[in-house]
Amino acid sequence: LYRAVWRASFLFVWKNEKGEEWRDIIRESARKEFEAARHEKDPEMITRLLVTGRDYLDQAMEKFMTKRQSIIDGDSENSSEPGR
Repeated sequence: LYRAVWRASFLFVWKNEKGEEWRDIIRESARKEFEAARHEKDPEMITRLLVTGRDYLDQAMEKFMTKRQSIIDGDSENSSEPGR
């Protein structure tokens, strides 16, 4: 899961209002979450954390890809109009 978050973070190339790259914010947040659960011993809780984390990652990536596609579609519509 951590590797998947790390790989997905490469797609977030823009900066927030403080000038920090979202890629770095996502990575730092993921590291904190994993460190907080590092000493968890309960297998059920570990499974719950992994499943929940994977679900959130999948949802975020789905939203990202949907928005990306809508931007691409919008750009292609604008570039196909005469005079643009």
